[in-house]
Amino acid sequence: MDPVERIKYLKKIINKNSYLYYIKQNPVITDSEYDIYFRELINLESSYPYLKEIDSPTNRIGAVPSDEFNTVKHINPMLSLSDCFSEEEFYKWYDRNAKIINEKNFEMISELKIDGLAISLLYENSVLKTASTRGDGTIGEDVSSNARTINSIPLVLNHDIQGTIEVRGEVFISISEFQKLNHEREKNNTQKYSNPRNCAAGSLRQLDPSITKSRNLDTFIYNIGYSDNNSIIPRTQSGRLAFLSKLGFKTNEHHHVTNSPKKTIEIYNDYKVKIKELNYLCDGIVVKINNMDYQDEIGELSRTPRWAIAFKYPGNKALTQIEKIEINIGRTGTINPIATLKPIEIDGVIIRNATLHNENYINKLDLMIGDWVNIERAGDVIPKVISVDKNKRDGSEYKFKFPINCPSCLDPIKKDSSDAMYYCVNTTCSSKTIRSLEYFASKNAMDIEGLGPSIIEKLVSKSFVVNFADIYKLTQEDLLQVDGFKEKSANNLIASIHKSKSKPASKLLVSLGIKHIGVEISELLLKKYKSITNLADISYRELLEIPQIGPQIASSIVEYFTKISNINLLKELILLKLKNNYEELNTLFSDNITNKNFVITGKLNKFSRSEIKSTILKYGGYSSENVTNNTDFLIIGESPGSKIEKAKKLKVNIINEIQFLNFLK
Repeated sequence: MDPVERIKYLKKIINKNSYLYYIKQNPVITDSEYDIYFRELINLESSYPYLKEIDSPTNRIGAVPSDEFNTVKHINPMLSLSDCFSEEEFYKWYDRNAKIINEKNFEMISELKIDGLAISLLYENSVLKTASTRGDGTIGEDVSSNARTINSIPLVLNHDIQGTIEVRGEVFISISEFQKLNHEREKNNTQKYSNPRNCAAGSLRQLDPSITKSRNLDTFIYNIGYSDNNSIIPRTQSGRLAFLSKLGFKTNEHHHVTNSPKKTIEIYNDYKVKIKELNYLCDGIVVKINNMDYQDEIGELSRTPRWAIAFKYPGNKALTQIEKIEINIGRTGTINPIATLKPIEIDGVIIRNATLHNENYINKLDLMIGDWVNIERAGDVIPKVISVDKNKRDGSEYKFKFPINCPSCLDPIKKDSSDAMYYCVNTTCSSKTIRSLEYFASKNAMDIEGLGPSIIEKLVSKSFVVNFADIYKLTQEDLLQVDGFKEKSANNLIASIHKSKSKPASKLLVSLGIKHIGVEISELLLKKYKSITNLADISYRELLEIPQIGPQIASSIVEYFTKISNINLLKELILLKLKNNYEELNTLFSDNITNKNFVITGKLNKFSRSEIKSTILKYGGYSSENVTNNTDFLIIGESPGSKIEKAKKLKVNIINEIQFLNFLK
């Protein structure tokens, strides 16, 4: 028996029957026959490890647990959808698009909005190469090892697609699997998951793929994000769904093409009842323009496609009582009223607070402290008070007096006639400072691990930190004066702060807290103007010429850079070695790194794990956890472990950090 041919045959028959079982629900062999083939493949790959490839079904068993997730830059941004909750809002979306394309009764396709976690799957020459989360829309986390354990994700496509194709969909856990998992956790006295979406997200992001596998996650794939060969990609969304199904992906059968808003609304209302019978959660329908040429003409905003909308069902509601109203001060100085509630459970989550938006919203509801109110929670949206049950009033309720001064710094608050929000305009307000520092250090900004809200409050109270630049001047001696810090924890935070200096300029721009500037707009501006400091010279009129930028964003940018204090702070951050200039990923080239696969093992001295992986990514290389016959280089540090033996057996190039550094010269 030729092991090469036998392995090839076993992979083919197992992949085919996995597709028939998990995607088509139409198996043609018994479970025991499938198990026999699978065990034979495992035994053969154990005997001939150099013959095991990335598309092997045995990769579904799970890989070795990882220490951390690598990052992946999406070829095209993964956009979010705009929401609408009423027929009136839907008609506005429809009429706006009809006007752009000068066409009425155009085709729309309605698909169920699965309540899960967005995923991107990248295939090279029909073989799954990487799987990544949405992340911030531009850069996601590499969850390839975990995704390979999900049976509805094909490791190799049903048809030969040469080059690169990237598809997008949703990872979810069925209601029955969720209930089974929570039953087991209850029996083992472990905390239950609050809802299926959080469970799916947590399961996909496990560092140990075997845990992901045990959760029996599932997927629906609904779009194509990129392809080298656009000639093979259908030019309608309905055609794309059929194409994806042929490639071996699981697509949702509940999609309908209509050519009028009235018929689409009928589908929306019809599924409001039908989704209760499904074995997975949906929170609405996604309506898309079916024709891709129309989609291209309509275009996108910075974060959302204009040709699609999430037509959501109203969130779940509950009745509870308002105990008090407190004021939260946002990082931009917004005065935000928050209701403290008698705790109430919605969708398995205990709700204790709800947003009241602004003074006008409180007055419109005629809301009083002590009122019984209806609370709504839709998806991950912050719960909000939607109405007051005035029949339950007993005379003990009293009006909330909206402040005229900032509760933190006591300076007068102000409101523009065009804005419903009041603002604290005191630049030295400690609450504004703390909120802005929290945002600066947060995961979506500079991602300074260990610098959380409680630490920031302590640092501000001791006057160690007043602005962003002060973070980078902190010393071990400073931190040891703060409650809770010992030598090790102080050193860890200093290291984390230093590590954040390697973040790209786009992250720094987001971190500055300019209103309406998120990841996509940051990338867009820096790609065009090449540095943050260059933005100081851009006029309002010039900014408006950029299609993705509207008056609000343009005003925010101009307003920020007209303040000399902001300019000086930015200069100070740049002097502290934070990145100002735009660096496009994969623009650097090295014969030994670009398009090569690396595995790292042992303790490194010259790099941290994240630094060396980031360097590999910057030069267009790939980093993975396991040595296979696709590995080009194994980078070894101290105590390299068993990977070095496997690399020798597979004749993989073994190098140390110094040799890797020479690749960069």
